[in-house]
Amino acid sequence: FTPQMLENTPAASYSDLLRTVPGVNVTQLSARDINITSRAATSSLSTSQLAVLDGRSIYQDFFGFVMWDFMPANMDEVKQIEVIRGPASAVWGANALTGVVNVITKTPREMRGASVTFGGGGFSRNGKNNVTGVESKTGVGNVFFGNGTIADVINDEWSYKLSAGYYQSDAFARPLGNLPSGTAYPTFNDDGTKQPKVDLRFDRDFAEGARLTFAGGTAGTSGIMETGIGPFKIKSGTMLSYGKVNYTNKGFHVQAFMNMLDGEAPNLLSVDAGGNPVQFSFNTKTFDFEVGDTRALNVHNVLTYGGNLRFNKFDLSLAPSEKSRTEGGVYVQDEIFVNNYVRLVLGARVDKFTSIADPVFSPRASLLLKPANDQTFRVSYNRAFRAPSMINNALDVTIA
Repeated sequence: FTPQMLENTPAASYSDLLRTVPGVNVTQLSARDINITSRAATSSLSTSQLAVLDGRSIYQDFFGFVMWDFMPANMDEVKQIEVIRGPASAVWGANALTGVVNVITKTPREMRGASVTFGGGGFSRNGKNNVTGVESKTGVGNVFFGNGTIADVINDEWSYKLSAGYYQSDAFARPLGNLPSGTAYPTFNDDGTKQPKVDLRFDRDFAEGARLTFAGGTAGTSGIMETGIGPFKIKSGTMLSYGKVNYTNKGFHVQAFMNMLDGEAPNLLSVDAGGNPVQFSFNTKTFDFEVGDTRALNVHNVLTYGGNLRFNKFDLSLAPSEKSRTEGGVYVQDEIFVNNYVRLVLGARVDKFTSIADPVFSPRASLLLKPANDQTFRVSYNRAFRAPSMINNALDVTIA
């Protein structure tokens, strides 16, 4: 998605925007619960799609999914969105099993000035009985959002951008009647969502074209999260805070970031041995360091290489035995320009997790044939993997 496409799209959310991409499957099961998968049907808790925002992964390792609530509130901030469909672990590492959504935002210099946007609307919440086909009038739901951005240039080197946003939606309609098995749909109060966000970024641009970026912010969310052990209601006050520093110079980049997520979510269906709702409290911290470079070796070869080291610290009420996980990986790729009509890409990555016994090898090979400027044929092979989440490995809960 180019800046021109983003400016002209009628989509008001990332789920609506990505529905237009061929081969991408999007489901939205509640006001906040969005799930996206490439080249496959998506489940209620999609664990195979990686999402990256300006080089910072927002994949949540504790449950192994993406919370799209933590993308930028202001679509005007987004410079472009790249959608990689298919296995991509050879470069992107773990959890890029079915694909990657890479979001790149504008620099402060590209957004110089101030902007404010407000919007709102309504939607029908009429529910239809699965057996009788009779609609139940449940009224209209409301949606409201607002965001603002101010960016300016301090001098020839320094610039900054401050953005804030808020999104609120009422709950969607619940199904009525019975499941195909004859069992009645469970009755519980559905919930809407409230999502406040604040981001601050400083850039230092050097004369030779290098850039140093400092960024930080916080985003909150609330609403329903569908899982394999029933729906959880994420309480208001659940927050993701982050800090990031990034240096780029032509094809070279080095980056370090920190994600901290803290929240609580009672289950709306499952109860423990005492008859009380199963409680899920989570406090996770992720520290990631990455370095990479791309350079032309000669007129026929472009070499890309790098690696990352990631450390996760967990405090999970549903998996109390697991407290941390360390992972690291290295990759190399050679793009070979045989001639004006043939290109060959060969790459591989090796990852090691403390929660996986053996290293994981992810190869990649692509042959591109370009008989004309507007035609390309590609044959490719990729191998990718998803790392088991802490809940996958160490779920410890009694459900009555």
